[in-house]
Amino acid sequence: MSNPFPPSGTGANPAIAPGLNPFMLPSRWDQITIGGQTWAGKIDIRGAERFYKWQPKDTRGAESWNDTYQGLKPKPFTIVFFVYTSSQGASWPAFSSQFMYFGNKNAPQPVTISHPSLFMLGITSVRVNKVGALHKISDDLMFAADVEFQQWQPAPQPGSAAANVTSTPTSAKARPTTPYSPSNPEIKNLEQQIESTKAALRSTGNPPGSS
Repeated sequence: MSNPFPPSGTGANPAIAPGLNPFMLPSRWDQITIGGQTWAGKIDIRGAERFYKWQPKDTRGAESWNDTYQGLKPKPFTIVFFVYTSSQGASWPAFSSQFMYFGNKNAPQPVTISHPSLFMLGITSVRVNKVGALHKISDDLMFAADVEFQQWQPAPQPGSAAANVTSTPTSAKARPTTPYSPSNPEIKNLEQQIESTKAALRSTGNPPGSS
C-alpha cells in the first residue's frame, strides 16, 4: 500500500509529517480507510495503544533487576462509526460487510487500516474481534455502531533472526533493541523523513527541541 501521507513540508513541526497533524489537515482525521474502503465522517477511536512485552528478571542479592524486551503485544481497541446522513446510511451495509466473518473453509484475513492516529502507533493492519449493531443514539437521527479491532502482526518465521532476538537493558539509560524491524514501508518512510529533518535543523544550528 502506498504512503497515504504527504512528506514533511515547511511551516509544520519537523518531527510530524503534515498528513499526521490534525491542525494542518483535519480532513484526514475525519475519515478512515479499511480494506481499501473509505468511511468519511465522524468516528471515535477508543483504547488504541502500543503495548510492549517485558520480562522482569530479578538480580540475586541486589535491589535491582533487568527487564528483557520481548516485542509488541497487540491489544483490542474500538472504533465507533457514526451514521447521520442518508448517504452514510446507504453505504454502511456494504462497508460493514467486510467485518462479517463466517464459518467457511477460508480463514478470515486481516485488512489494512489507514488513519493518522493509528498510523502513529504503527497500526496499519487489523483483524476484527466483534461487530456491534447499528443503533440509534439520539432523537436527531444519529446512529452508531461499535467495531472492536486488534492489531495484526504476523509472527516471525521459526528459526529466523527476528524470532530469536531479544534485548536486555544494562542500565537505566540503555535503550533496548527491538526483536524485529518494522516491516511496514510507511513506518520506515516516516522515520526517514523525521531523521532527515532533524539532520537539516542541526546543520543550520537549530537542533530539534531548541527554542
